[in-house]
Amino acid sequence: MTRVIVAEFSSPLRLTIIEETEVDILMRAERMIERDPDQSNGFYDYLRVDPETIVGVRWCPFTSAEFVLDRLPDTPLITLEPLGASRSLNLWFGAQTEISGPLSDDQAFWYNRILERQDTGEILVTFGLSNVSEKEIAVLSERLAVLK
Repeated sequence: MTRVIVAEFSSPLRLTIIEETEVDILMRAERMIERDPDQSNGFYDYLRVDPETIVGVRWCPFTSAEFVLDRLPDTPLITLEPLGASRSLNLWFGAQTEISGPLSDDQAFWYNRILERQDTGEILVTFGLSNVSEKEIAVLSERLAVLK
């Protein structure tokens, strides 16, 4: 089974890890729509300080998904960076923002869904953990638990 990080871009920002199969259940329960069923709307890299510690995710959305970048909450856990003619989003899982570049180059594409609440317009984005080790997921789960 593949797990995903769900980033709920609300105030406050909420980050959880769930099974990918639970995303459709979440969509129905929370009355969400998925604007584009293609689960590849950009690419993302997990930002690491060492081989076991993920401190964030960098998402470089395709043009069709850039609207998300204009609907983000104001929080120090989100930074935007210029990326040529577009922008990328850094989503931090705590205060640490220093990373190891060579360890932060996953270039993942799938399990990357954009969900929108029909009543509020809030956006959720998923990032797949299929290429992340069990040890990394355990450390990441601990980091996210502290953010709650």
